[in-house]
Amino acid sequence: MANYIILDLEMCKVPGYLKTKEYRLKHEIIQIGAVKLNESFEEVSRFSTFVKPHYGFVDTFIKNLTGITRANVSVAAEIEDALKEFLNWIGEDEALCVSWSMSDKYQIKKECEAKGIVNERLEGFFESWIDSQQIFTDKVQTGRVWSLTEALNASGIDLEGHAHDGLMDAINTAALFKKLMTEEDFRMVEAYERVRYGESDEPLCFSIGEMLSKLQFA
Repeated sequence: MANYIILDLEMCKVPGYLKTKEYRLKHEIIQIGAVKLNESFEEVSRFSTFVKPHYGFVDTFIKNLTGITRANVSVAAEIEDALKEFLNWIGEDEALCVSWSMSDKYQIKKECEAKGIVNERLEGFFESWIDSQQIFTDKVQTGRVWSLTEALNASGIDLEGHAHDGLMDAINTAALFKKLMTEEDFRMVEAYERVRYGESDEPLCFSIGEMLSKLQFA
């Protein structure tokens, strides 16, 4: 049986004026976070490393969003060595990569192509990659794209840490993935189910701003 590697990336922007003929991507990886689950979907270990960007940089927006600073990435390994460290952590056992949407898979694939990085094991992961967002969408059958935070709320899973930290997002994705894979009769929590079937006209709050706007302070 295979292990499951729940992966989440954080990225910085690559402004147009810093792009080159070889590197035309809009983003560059600055953190790899991951959780390893065994065949029973129990956590085995965790992995996190910062990655030094070669073209982009950590601006104020990315710093505020992720908590990652230029100092964090300035002393980190570039992506080729960071991926080697990541693969060493995975080990030699059979494993399947899992992420929330396929954007992280495509970023690794395209960034490696642009930087001339070739790794046969990564190519194998690309062929069998699992999209946990699609699994959730298929189970709830609402016909729209869900963010990870929304899906966690709808599934009754408390968010651990803060969003947009690679390791924390991987931990939360792993919790949801386990629930999706082990509960045959998976259903959203009651409030979301009522909205889904049109039994409630009250919109659900997905953001902190929306929730605070409904509170009255003395």
